[in-house]
Amino acid sequence: MLKILKNKNFKYLFIGLLTSHIGNSLFILSLFWYVQSKTGEPKYLVWLGLMTTIPIVFGFFGGVLSDKYDRRNIMMFADGFRLVLVIILTLLITFSEFDFSYIAIIYLLINLGNFIFIPACNAIIPDIVEEDNLFAANGLVQSTGQISTILGALVGGILLTLVDTNILFLVNALTFLVSLVCLSLIKKQKEDTSKDPLSVKSGVFNHYKDFVEGLKYMFSYNVLKGLLPGIFVINLFFVPFFTLGPAWSVEILNKGSFGYAAMEVFIALGVLTGSLATKYIDKHLLLNKSIVLSLLLMLNIIYFPLTSNLYINILSLFMFNMGLGIWNTLLFSLLQIHVSEKFRGRVFGSLFSIVGFAFPLGAAMFGVLLDFIDLRQIFILSSSFLFISVVYIGLFLNYSNKKVKSNQNAIEV
Repeated sequence: MLKILKNKNFKYLFIGLLTSHIGNSLFILSLFWYVQSKTGEPKYLVWLGLMTTIPIVFGFFGGVLSDKYDRRNIMMFADGFRLVLVIILTLLITFSEFDFSYIAIIYLLINLGNFIFIPACNAIIPDIVEEDNLFAANGLVQSTGQISTILGALVGGILLTLVDTNILFLVNALTFLVSLVCLSLIKKQKEDTSKDPLSVKSGVFNHYKDFVEGLKYMFSYNVLKGLLPGIFVINLFFVPFFTLGPAWSVEILNKGSFGYAAMEVFIALGVLTGSLATKYIDKHLLLNKSIVLSLLLMLNIIYFPLTSNLYINILSLFMFNMGLGIWNTLLFSLLQIHVSEKFRGRVFGSLFSIVGFAFPLGAAMFGVLLDFIDLRQIFILSSSFLFISVVYIGLFLNYSNKKVKSNQNAIEV
């Protein structure tokens, strides 16, 4: 898999992503812990999670931009935008009193930059990597976020006890600068002269028609259309695992920042293992068996809320996220192979928007539920629906596979 790094363009992309993701991991870990320590209220973590995910619904706009304009320039713009915002937030928490409102607003804008960046990043990979290397490239790209989360959680768990939060924020700003330099070194192998360089034009904000076309193209794939409900619900009910880790560690496990960092490490380690293993799993197993393996691993999430033992918790998280890593890598690679280059950015942007809408909806839902049920009940509810969603995906794929075989037999007759 590491042979793909001989491709200089992909190497620069990988280094830039890995560096900025490490900084971002430190930033998120320190920000959520900072808010937990200042407020002591789990609901603020949920609202902070809402700020993380609201911009996902605008992912289609990033997808439209990546189809219309130079993808590298879009990514560089997003990095520069986030760099400035992180510096502003650092100055505010250093020189002013704690106020959740300005933290939430700036964090919202930072994540808006993320979801301009993501569709362009996914869409540019086939522009700089040959089709035969897409599984390897996607496995490494998927792994960057997880490697960085592991390193960020390990280092951040230590640094949180040694340095102020603003120092960790500045590290994040520096990594965005490194990413900008790496992106500037990328030279596309497959030039598309129909794309404009990124510039401010009146037409940029009038691409609703392009979004609708991409949506129609995506829904022309019946299997993807059938999978979306299950994927949506998984994202909806994973929100507590994404936002309430600090509260679970403090209130249920009594492990403080150590328990929070450990859970973050094993979430990332699971996705990393799954992402990197996909190429080898795909080589030795049929696609259907690879998918079944990923779903079986994901079912282990049901054990998470049934105990207050940190080690069982992290094992459950590891197994679920390993399955998720395999699933995501297979899905992204198949989409990149089969979706037309003309619609690729819009399909990824639309997919992130539809699925991503689950996160703000989930944050709002669990923010309300915290006033009526306790933290353990929140996680029991979440784990149960995650389990049901994985079972649904498995049953749907089995039904689709049987339907395809039935149609093939009818044609042969």
